[in-house]
Amino acid sequence: MRRREKSNRYGKFIAILVGLVMMGSIAGYVVLDSGSKTELEYNDYEFRQDKNGFSTEIEEKVIGFNFHPTEVEHISFEPGEVSMIREAEVIMITSDPENPLQSAVSFLEFELESKLLLFERVVMHGFTEENENNLQVITCDDAGEKSPVIYLTKGNSTSVNTQGNCITIMAKNEYDLVKVKDALLYIILGVIV
Repeated sequence: MRRREKSNRYGKFIAILVGLVMMGSIAGYVVLDSGSKTELEYNDYEFRQDKNGFSTEIEEKVIGFNFHPTEVEHISFEPGEVSMIREAEVIMITSDPENPLQSAVSFLEFELESKLLLFERVVMHGFTEENENNLQVITCDDAGEKSPVIYLTKGNSTSVNTQGNCITIMAKNEYDLVKVKDALLYIILGVIV
């Protein structure tokens, strides 16, 4: 009889101990997780910052970005370039097949395509010449009023230049090209005006 009471007490003690450990873990997760998110405002948009970057709600869709708008608003697009990009029916993105920033170009293309698709915007991508991936050849000669071409290339600094309906964006490195990607998204979606 005494042995059964001891074993019963021991079982209760273990159950309480496990419960306390679980509650402590949950409380620690909630405290640590809530401390890792920051809310910031920009042009009437509420941004949340977490370990993955920034996100905000646009037209009832939560969209993620790598940078906050204040970190990319210095990448200057002229008013004509902004309206050309916003009013485009199709945005065509191109680069040289041997572009040394090709991994960042591919990331930019994927991000623009997938995120703008949520807003029923069409993005096409290709290369400036025949290529082993058999992607479409897109050059500035293909640019039209409702289908501007964005030509991505490496340069000594990050800059934006336009000739007709072709926007040339030079980036000095992959990091800057990811910033350009966020700047383009913010401009197209109307966050940066």
